[in-house]
Amino acid sequence: MTACLCLTALTCSGCERTLCPSEAKSVGIMVRVSPAWATEGLRVRVGCPEGEECGFLDGPVSGDARQPVTIATVLRPPAVRVEVIEESTRRTVAEGTALVTYRAVGRQSRCGGDATAAVEFDPG
Repeated sequence: MTACLCLTALTCSGCERTLCPSEAKSVGIMVRVSPAWATEGLRVRVGCPEGEECGFLDGPVSGDARQPVTIATVLRPPAVRVEVIEESTRRTVAEGTALVTYRAVGRQSRCGGDATAAVEFDPG
């Protein structure tokens, strides 16, 4: 009779699945407005799409549209909600959902690893 314990991310003969530690890896999603837009006087707000669970740690976040805005998440959602707001009037001039593609960085295991994501929002 053979028995085995799977207590780490490593698997052994006879074990059916890998047990991963209960830690979440935070990922920064960097969102920038397309360079085709004149971004002077605009702000960008990034958050979770309506009705979705995104695991954002610090969102929604906003910032000057001339610079990328970064939001952190642990759930790696497939999309983020982006709004472009005119600073002087506080009017939303564009909004939409942008798909997120994650890129693994650094050491990876069967349980995952660090990642990064960059989104270019083109509201036009």
